[in-house]
Amino acid sequence: MAEVRLEGVRKEFLSGGKKVTAVRDVDLRCRDGEIMVFLGPSGCGKTTTMRLIAGLESASAGEIHIGERRVDGLEPGKRRVALAFENYALYPPLTVKENIVFPLRASMRSPAEIESRLSEIASLLEIDQVLERKPGQLGGGQQQMVSLARCLIRDADVYLMDEPLSHLDSDQRVKVRARLRALHDRTRRTMIYVTHDQLEGLALADRIAVMNGGQVQQVDTPDGVYSRPANTFVAGFVGEPPMNFLAGRLEGDGAAPSFLSEDGSLRLPIGPAPFSGPRTILPGQPVTLGIRPEHIRLAGGQPGDALEASVEVYESLGEEGVLEVRRGRNVLTLLTKPGLSLKRGQPVEIGPDVQKIILFDPRTGERL
Repeated sequence: MAEVRLEGVRKEFLSGGKKVTAVRDVDLRCRDGEIMVFLGPSGCGKTTTMRLIAGLESASAGEIHIGERRVDGLEPGKRRVALAFENYALYPPLTVKENIVFPLRASMRSPAEIESRLSEIASLLEIDQVLERKPGQLGGGQQQMVSLARCLIRDADVYLMDEPLSHLDSDQRVKVRARLRALHDRTRRTMIYVTHDQLEGLALADRIAVMNGGQVQQVDTPDGVYSRPANTFVAGFVGEPPMNFLAGRLEGDGAAPSFLSEDGSLRLPIGPAPFSGPRTILPGQPVTLGIRPEHIRLAGGQPGDALEASVEVYESLGEEGVLEVRRGRNVLTLLTKPGLSLKRGQPVEIGPDVQKIILFDPRTGERL
């Protein structure tokens, strides 16, 4: 196990004669023994960053350290990393067992050690019944489990996983995710895990590096990126359904400030904190208000406790309902009980939890 440090790491490609920056001056520290998840949309630079750590891509600038060693000048085989990819990269002529133990045999491990590790990993991933089959005889999900097993069986300083569960169905993903977490809790192996699936990232990570446009937007615990997002990108990307954003301005004074939407149809009280602290907000200043769907309730109609709105769309999704309502030009999403009888245009009352409101700078997107 080892710490991983990236210092000013940049990666540039030539595309059509033009220089494209895929990773922009990333400074990042993955602590020894933690699961760090690189989370972000397709094309955000998360896979390229992982490939730079593995040595499958060469950095255009910056330094990469694994433990006490600087490794950006080393070949992949000398970095003591183990890899699991979205594509399986299995050897078709070899059996599942031979594919999994290939790294151990290549490093001349004893037959007893090989069998012991194989038994543990195959049992963990529930592939011990297919060890004598060839990869071509397996489904996509099983092949991906074999690829993951080949990574986990190695004795490495860092385990790098790029969308390793993408070909599994939803039940398998939940089960394997839990087993990966349990394995990590037992062994404390340093893992870097790449995914675009926010639920997967929130469930697995000790800390999450949210990426966009080749840059790290925020590094924090799962609760930190969810409850204290650094900017509107993180706030909108993490959470399902996404956070509601409303444009407007602050009014009043430090004793009783409030948010007023741009169209004047929505006013919400805000605590006194916005007008004090390291980032002082002045009355009248434009702001973007953010509030998550789970922090708005369908109200019971108590006087002074709700806002009038009208139904736009309602979906009953089994365990919960997702409701979109309109007030003036503002459309808000909230979560409800499932199975409600709601029709478009129907009047309803909603109650936002104003203690959960987050304010952002509309120019930079940063949390205020």
